[in-house]
Amino acid sequence: LNSLDYGIPQDRERLFVVGFKKSFIFDKLGYASLIEIEKINLQLIIELKKEKSSSLEKFNWFSWPVNPLYTNARGRFPWPQRTPYGGNPTKPDDLPNSLLVQDVVFTSSIENLPNQNDVFKAYSDKFNIIDEGDITGKSFKRLHRWRFSPTAAYGNNEVHLHPYKPRRLSVREVMRIQSVPDKFELPDNMTLSSKFKTISNGVPVVLAKEIAQSISNFIE
Repeated sequence: LNSLDYGIPQDRERLFVVGFKKSFIFDKLGYASLIEIEKINLQLIIELKKEKSSSLEKFNWFSWPVNPLYTNARGRFPWPQRTPYGGNPTKPDDLPNSLLVQDVVFTSSIENLPNQNDVFKAYSDKFNIIDEGDITGKSFKRLHRWRFSPTAAYGNNEVHLHPYKPRRLSVREVMRIQSVPDKFELPDNMTLSSKFKTISNGVPVVLAKEIAQSISNFIE
């Protein structure tokens, strides 16, 4: 599932596996359905062992959440590309505001929120050079204000930069990229590295809620 397809301003693809006890499936759906699901799972295992797997959607027996407003958002909308740093790119038409980091993350209200001042102060000349929206580098990647964020994963020397300020992203900004509610706060006794690692390892809150709701709907 890609977080972008659920109204989250982040291109984050992750594999989710949901399983239920056979006894539960038998009691809920009956023996015939249990056998059919086991056949589907076996076919899926065979397909995954292939060097090049085809679409796996046909193997789904669980109703994964779908939000038609954002389905295939990465290829569906006319996203802007790179802009010279220091410019003022015009906001394109026909883009969902909920997928734009400028409208979701970098709002004026963020300045007074907890963890907004939690940011690495180390400076690099690249902070004033890299184009807005240039995410091609192995280390430094700069967000574009009128796009979504690349995957929030800040290990292995990957550094994400503010679209129009010469600095890294703050902890609060990254939390918003992960759709963490503003009322949630990471404690002062955590190191800055631990805060970023914790956020990077998390599942976006909105997507987690969608999956949880699908599981709830299935078992009820």
